[in-house]
Amino acid sequence: MEFYIQFIEEKALIEDDLVNIGQIVIGNFKETFHSSLSYWTTENYLEQWMNGALRIINGYKRSCLVISMYDPKTANFIFLWDLYRIGEVVYIQNRILFTDDINGNFTETKIYDYIPKRLTHDEEGQRFSEWTTNVGSIINFFSRYSNC
Repeated sequence: MEFYIQFIEEKALIEDDLVNIGQIVIGNFKETFHSSLSYWTTENYLEQWMNGALRIINGYKRSCLVISMYDPKTANFIFLWDLYRIGEVVYIQNRILFTDDINGNFTETKIYDYIPKRLTHDEEGQRFSEWTTNVGSIINFFSRYSNC
């Protein structure tokens, strides 16, 4: 099963925000995204992705991959992919973290503390979009990109 996240194009100016254009691939699913460079650098994202993957590899049940980080002093939200490990299976959900929902001030160094328990349905019973990979795919991703 294939899994990776990477930047695929040169930087672009979108709605007055300099961004990296990236892509996440989970099996047959592919989605592009914009990573704001207003607060984090390309290297910050790459380092966080490696740390997020390594948490899953090391047996943590929850991790995340941040795809757009803004200044915590002024940000209302952060875009990320949550990863949930159950045995050798990794469930992945796209999420917007609303900083106003956090008790106290948001702190980026505690990003993993803000990952909620995995839910599969909302209050109305609608199923959340979720993709599945395995730990081996996360290991392959980490091995391939950790030396870049």
